[in-house]
Amino acid sequence: MAGPMQRTTVTPYSGLVSGFDRFRRVIRPGSAPGMMVLAGVIGLGAGLGAVLLIEAIQAVARLVALVVDFYPLDRAWVVIAVPVGLWLTWRLTSRFAPEVSGHGVPSIIAAIAVRGGRIRARVAPLKTIATALTIGTGGSAGREGSIAQIGASLGSWIARSAALG
Repeated sequence: MAGPMQRTTVTPYSGLVSGFDRFRRVIRPGSAPGMMVLAGVIGLGAGLGAVLLIEAIQAVARLVALVVDFYPLDRAWVVIAVPVGLWLTWRLTSRFAPEVSGHGVPSIIAAIAVRGGRIRARVAPLKTIATALTIGTGGSAGREGSIAQIGASLGSWIARSAALG
């Protein structure tokens, strides 16, 4: 008679993790080919993150425009939309990831200098949402630092997953 059935737990990321395990066995991450593959994956992910960020900004701006069309406030919407967007951004960042607030590049430099380049994986989606709320509601900010921080968060996560840091 066969032995008892073994249970295996399957998580939503188990396929991704097993893919990284296979990658580590086939191409050593410290080797030049392995690093080129990782750089390509990170670059592709950062580019997709940039596209996602721009789409999210436009979605928030369209939502604000719908509200303005529904409630015709003329130019008074700026007095309402910008503070509401900034308040929502502040609540999001202060509660879930303080490193998301502010410009992206100084946060990346701080992560490299203080935390050995480790950036939490939650930074990428939270930075996308925070930037979309800020810019989409009319706040004064830029996309470039946010895109850099999104890419750095993805790169940090991939490096940790590939046992590089």
